[in-house]
Amino acid sequence: MNKSGISIILPVYNRIKFLEQAINSVLKQTYQHWELIIADDNSDSETRAFLNKYPILDRRIKIYRNPKNLGLFANLNKAISNAENDYLFILCSDDYLLPNCLQTFLEFQEEYPSAKLILPFFNLVDSEGNNLGHSIYFEKIIPKTVLLPPHESVPLLLKYGSFNGTITGFFFNKIVFHELGGFNENWKQCSDWEWLYRVAKDSPILVSRISTMNIRRHKEQLTQQNAQTMIVSVSETSQIIKLLLSDNYLRDNPLANRWAAFQMQSLLFVVFKSMFSRKLIFFSDWKQNFALMKIVHETTGLPSTLFEMFRVLPQRLNKKLKNNSFIFPPE
Repeated sequence: MNKSGISIILPVYNRIKFLEQAINSVLKQTYQHWELIIADDNSDSETRAFLNKYPILDRRIKIYRNPKNLGLFANLNKAISNAENDYLFILCSDDYLLPNCLQTFLEFQEEYPSAKLILPFFNLVDSEGNNLGHSIYFEKIIPKTVLLPPHESVPLLLKYGSFNGTITGFFFNKIVFHELGGFNENWKQCSDWEWLYRVAKDSPILVSRISTMNIRRHKEQLTQQNAQTMIVSVSETSQIIKLLLSDNYLRDNPLANRWAAFQMQSLLFVVFKSMFSRKLIFFSDWKQNFALMKIVHETTGLPSTLFEMFRVLPQRLNKKLKNNSFIFPPE
């Protein structure tokens, strides 16, 4: 077993409700050669007071506090720069690990030394920890633990987006982080998708099918689709879509443009919902929505994106009626 150790990066911004379970899940790991870096992004006084006890309880736990809120990806970059161990593992504050997690990831790294990034298999739970099953994408595209070379992983990143669906469980060597650079701090929502592409386009990545963690789904996570967040979401998705479409592994793929339109249709659907919402009062909202549609058109073309949006309408209705969380891209 590799003895170089793991630095677990736990970015924190309030959300005290779930913190104790996340931290305790680290303490209960079967593999114990770790440090826990709590990256407090200027949380409130209650959260700060709650966290202060942990370095006293266990010297492997360290708290780094930002004097002002940096945002998730800048906070991650800063925390990683403080890591002392060779391997890095990201744990979001509302998720928690199963006891076998770190041991499993190290065993994977030894079995698949060419893997530059390992992505987890996980169960979904609600705010109370009730099991919601697992993401259907595992059954669809990752039926077993697999090492994906670039010519397989890059198309999946366009077809399914950031197909793992969470940054919790990103496991990689610090050398990879230094070679590729950190997360794009100018991006607010899609930086993990973009960084995943940077790894995958030149190196194999491993996707696990051994359950090692619980990923929480709860209302506090849901992004409010206001003016600012919609502009960010559409703009960043547009940029990563264009980046992927220019990749050699997708340039001649006959389905690449349809996959791209599939990714953009979900955002276009939200734009249309906003346009016809009762909450729409000011003309400036209409102007913004037309600006968003312009970005969509410049990325994948409005006709192609509308076609995909209407193609998946039955799936979207089924998702709402049966609480199915997955809409399938074109095959």
